[in-house]
Amino acid sequence: MARTPGEGSGKTQRGIQSVEVGGRLLQALADARRPLPLAELAAAAQLAPAQAHTYLVSLMRLGLIKREHVDGYYEP
Repeated sequence: MARTPGEGSGKTQRGIQSVEVGGRLLQALADARRPLPLAELAAAAQLAPAQAHTYLVSLMRLGLIKREHVDGYYEP
């Protein structure tokens, strides 16, 4: 596996926070292995529901997740 610059040297790599937040939402959905309502998904990603919703809209626009029309649950 390729190493990134600074990996293993004890240096903290700077990342993009919004990508990491979106990743937490995607990981929460993957870990759940079932569709989740907004409140439960937000809690699993340690976000407020309003903040999670804005990220989820972007993830839906990218086609990475979808929202069920019947109950509004989110799924990968």
